[in-house]
Amino acid sequence: MRETNINVALQSTLFEKIKDLAKTLNIAWPRLVVIALADYIRRHEARESLLADIDAAHAEDEDESELTVVQHMRSTHRKLIEGEW
Repeated sequence: MRETNINVALQSTLFEKIKDLAKTLNIAWPRLVVIALADYIRRHEARESLLADIDAAHAEDEDESELTVVQHMRSTHRKLIEGEW
């Protein structure tokens, strides 16, 4: 793993909250920031994956619904033209 040092500007109130929480958790505040960012990214990726799964499920439902409508239309059409030929 490659580590990179970065400078980030934080509001003083946010920075104080980070330091206080890090102290409560008994970890260094930069480590807390890394943990928080990694967790945020993990949750974002999980949401994206969930949305993709939901979209795929809806697409399958639409295909099945379309097929049902077409089958119903064929059945109705047969009944309408029965005896006309």
